[in-house]
Amino acid sequence: MLIRFYAITLISATLILPNAYSAGFVAVYLDGASEGYNDPTVVTSDITGESTTLGADRRACLEAAMAVLETHLDITVDIQVQAEFNDLGGSSCCATLGGAGPLTAEQDFTNAPVSSTWFVQAQVNQLVGSDGQPGIDDISSQFNSEVDGTEVLGTTTWYYGIDGIVPANHIDFFSTAIHELIHGVGFLSLMDSSSGVLFPFSPPVFMDIFTSF
Repeated sequence: MLIRFYAITLISATLILPNAYSAGFVAVYLDGASEGYNDPTVVTSDITGESTTLGADRRACLEAAMAVLETHLDITVDIQVQAEFNDLGGSSCCATLGGAGPLTAEQDFTNAPVSSTWFVQAQVNQLVGSDGQPGIDDISSQFNSEVDGTEVLGTTTWYYGIDGIVPANHIDFFSTAIHELIHGVGFLSLMDSSSGVLFPFSPPVFMDIFTSF
């Protein structure tokens, strides 16, 4: 059974996978021609120190985050990640930085290790050994473009470097992206955290693989 869903979740869980892979993450950029990952604003790259565009620096940082995860996850089937920057609002003191989560989940698929239990699509594909939902991306991710402005979080902006040396009044996009992508590959619970209702939130409902422990 397949369930498709679009909510971005920030609930975490824990799982460590073997260090081996033959495939990887594939970014599916959804932003328009002059926004988000395609923003043409000329900046000095946080990664190279050379002149580039804001969009290019964002893409380079996201793809570096994906590359780090590829060295730690056993990825045998490509994982498609929808990626975009949007105005997620906020104030001078508070803002949603972003989020990521699975777009689909399945149960009782070929090679499912547990019956009547939800697994997100990125997990399903690795267990099956092929893309069980070709043409459907696996993960949705979005980050707050307004953090790079002046109205949200004041003078604090994103840092797109990948060295872990984050300047004052900056937020590390690299580690934030890694954190959110981990949710997308299934390090999360599908249970509604406020009500305790199991996914898909109306009968019949089943445990997801982490909630079942």
